[in-house]
Amino acid sequence: MKRPLWLILVLLWTCPFGSPAAGRGDAETEQGLKEDLRVRIAHVLADLDADEFATRTGALKRLREMAATEDVRKPLALAVQQALVDPGTSFEVRKQLEQLQRALPPADLPPAEKISIDQIRELIDQLQHDSYGRRLGAESRLRWLLGSREAVVPIYLEVKRRLTAPQLAIGAAEGMREVYDEARGAWLASDAGGGDFPPVADSEIDRWVDELASPRSQAVFPLSGEPLAAVELRDLLARPECAARVRAALEARRRSVALAPEADARLGELIDLARPAMVAEFWQGGANLNIQRLLVGVPSVSEGGTSHFDRIDDRTAHCVTGVNLVEGDYPVGVALPHPTLPSAFFHLVNLPTPRRRMAYEYAARGGEARRLEAIVARTAEYLLGRGRPLEERELTMLAQFPVDDASRFAGRYLASVADCTVATGRLEPSAPAEVERTRPSIHGLLCAWLGTKGTRAAIPGLLEAIDRDLALPPSAAMPYRFDRLAALAIARRDPWPEVDAWLARMVPRLEHLVVGQADSPELGATAAAILLARHGRRGGALDDFQIIACAEMLARQYGLTGYRYASEESHRIVERWWLERAGNAADKKTADKEDHD
Repeated sequence: MKRPLWLILVLLWTCPFGSPAAGRGDAETEQGLKEDLRVRIAHVLADLDADEFATRTGALKRLREMAATEDVRKPLALAVQQALVDPGTSFEVRKQLEQLQRALPPADLPPAEKISIDQIRELIDQLQHDSYGRRLGAESRLRWLLGSREAVVPIYLEVKRRLTAPQLAIGAAEGMREVYDEARGAWLASDAGGGDFPPVADSEIDRWVDELASPRSQAVFPLSGEPLAAVELRDLLARPECAARVRAALEARRRSVALAPEADARLGELIDLARPAMVAEFWQGGANLNIQRLLVGVPSVSEGGTSHFDRIDDRTAHCVTGVNLVEGDYPVGVALPHPTLPSAFFHLVNLPTPRRRMAYEYAARGGEARRLEAIVARTAEYLLGRGRPLEERELTMLAQFPVDDASRFAGRYLASVADCTVATGRLEPSAPAEVERTRPSIHGLLCAWLGTKGTRAAIPGLLEAIDRDLALPPSAAMPYRFDRLAALAIARRDPWPEVDAWLARMVPRLEHLVVGQADSPELGATAAAILLARHGRRGGALDDFQIIACAEMLARQYGLTGYRYASEESHRIVERWWLERAGNAADKKTADKEDHD
């Protein structure tokens, strides 16, 4: 059977790498095992294209088994991605690999090596191939190549050249649409400068401006139907070394003679594109529901009112007046709590150049989940770097973030920012005792949320905060130890790898989880009950350990049953059980290792 091109590439990828002297002894053995695994993966992948049906189905079954094996998943993901970016992968194999890829971790396939213009042209030719699989393969490989800075501009220029060629075949433009859009978006988002393009003379800029201002019929760009001159001038505005010249030529042409309304509007649109701008995004429920585009220094009037920002950079924007925001400075690039809607936030973006404005439009088409992830990450760093307590609206805003991200931020915050009480509309870090007794603290509110919805992502910071006792102590009006309750609730709901060790460490702790309450649940007894349940000891078995369930509201709020010890010595029964169990587990592990050896 002839090996397909994609298999040859996979086999090349699996060849030994590194220096000849690298790897002796254990390292050499480990390297050999890795190479054996890669070669085995490559051979199983090759069987997907076998002539015999039984061989193909057997290969697919083995690949699914590999995808469920932890040590194999990453190398398998790389091999699958390598095959998917090869145009020679057949349509049938490609569909099977795409389905398999969904069960694998993301593949960190290295950027492409230097690629020649002839190779790029060959791939673009294949976008018109009769074979659907060949077209998919070429498109997939071109997308991968766009991850390499050196390939972005050559791919974009070649695709655009094909689209603007007079001899473009009917229907050919649609076959290049997606690659063109991705190539242009990748170029606008990259740092590729003017040196990657051929130089542009002032006479060429003037020619495009004259054509755009002409009332005669004009050449059009096939993907959008707009004047080709507008497409070319926008690209020139995106090049820093050309932007000022293009804007000057547009303004001079507009002043020189009266233009037809349509021509004047076309030139005015590009002149506006060259002006500093910004956007205000409105997010609610994890979705970007509205984007307000504004020119800096120019009031924008809408049905709701007037929005006017007179200055902005990548850190701060100054609002003169707004529909929802009052006058003042606001941070840029992070989530801003909506002043009246607890379930919404704003996100301000600085767009000082035509290139950044056009790049934003491409980015805004991307998946909302990825955009939200980036906003949340920047917001977390901003709030933590600020080094001061959260405001009430910021606390409410956190509930809109993906639960893992919000949990991770909460843990980091608890371990790094001092606790204080919350007042109506303001914070009082040095609040008098009577205020502390009647109002919750920032740490308390964060931990209350973690107790009901938080995940293990909060655990490193949360446990550090508990060990250092960073939360304000409970009071008569706020009697819960929310930090301990949060950790216990996550231990039961979303246990982390070292949860048993932490629960065992808490077993001797006799402090109450609710202060000032008779027969309150205890930290140690509740931790002991969770630990015992994780190892099959539930219900009546707890009587043997002298652990008593408490009639308390923990179950309704946190999904927990609170427990207390029958006596101050009861915890020792649990400790002896755990030591015995841990010893047995260690003995079994040693025996298994000896049997294996």
